[in-house]
Amino acid sequence: MNSAIFLALFATLSIAAEGIDPQAIVRNMELAYSTVENYRMEVEVTKPAEEGSRKEERFTYTFKKPNHVRIDFHKPHSGTIVVYPAKEGKVFVRPWGWRFLQFHLGPDNILLADPSGQRVNQTDLGLLIRNIAICMTDGRRGLLEISEEEPSLVVKVLAQDLFLKGENTHYTFVIDKKSWLPLEIRESTSGGSFKRRVVFSDLEINPGVSDSFFRLNGE
Repeated sequence: MNSAIFLALFATLSIAAEGIDPQAIVRNMELAYSTVENYRMEVEVTKPAEEGSRKEERFTYTFKKPNHVRIDFHKPHSGTIVVYPAKEGKVFVRPWGWRFLQFHLGPDNILLADPSGQRVNQTDLGLLIRNIAICMTDGRRGLLEISEEEPSLVVKVLAQDLFLKGENTHYTFVIDKKSWLPLEIRESTSGGSFKRRVVFSDLEINPGVSDSFFRLNGE
């Protein structure tokens, strides 16, 4: 992107943000994401565990448009690699980095199931941005609150669950006002019980990820 286009984009985003208008927020995120071809980031997911405790997952997430996903796990199952799509639209899984052990599973396979209902092919920031828009419009089931907590915007809303039909979820979306991309998601049930927290960090935009990075063993 040349400097003139960047300055024009920055001016558009800055002006739209001042009114904290939901439609402007969505436009800003969509416009920012339209300049992204590939990205890499660290992700930390916190989920409920037994007896009121919580468990954590940490992994490096790499995405290349239109739909290439690679997940390199650090905790738990350190060394495990997940790639989508593999042959015939399957999910390629190499547990613990063992080259002699690998699987090809459907995105909805029970071995890949997550309590949130989210599948590996529903994890990119582009889809998240579209889902945030849905939560603030047609999917909204309660009060929408938007506040500024520099350097971020915080959107809180009760909405139809994004992945589980028939459920409502309290969502908190934290959006970086510099990149206009999501930084964090917090989820709780309609009754206020903790469901999940997802934090994105160390985001690298357009680092030049090659197609070969998503092909393991000639996938």
